[in-house]
Amino acid sequence: MATDEIVPSEPTQMTQSPDISADILAGQLAASSIKMYKRDFQAYVTFAGSIENALRPDMLARWRAHLAAETDLSPNTINRMLSSVKRVVAEAVKQGYIHDAALAEDFAAVDGVKGKA
Repeated sequence: MATDEIVPSEPTQMTQSPDISADILAGQLAASSIKMYKRDFQAYVTFAGSIENALRPDMLARWRAHLAAETDLSPNTINRMLSSVKRVVAEAVKQGYIHDAALAEDFAAVDGVKGKA
């Protein structure tokens, strides 16, 4: 195997409906915040190519690297976007959309970007 070959991790077990969105945060955040979470989460799913790929912590780390290297977004903006994704995943676990309790912890373990990087 080449050293730069990407080996996908195992897919995460989900319920029958993998349609996870920031709508699951209703009642917890202001509508304006949910709108921002939706935008960030959709941008992440688009980068990942599918919801199944988006539910891999390694994909979140790749997105972080992409945002830091390939965009002009500030570190604060990138970290906010990462936090949005992490919050949606954590809530999806709490609400039973995802049946892998460790997934929220795995996502939380993905570091943000540093301001000086």
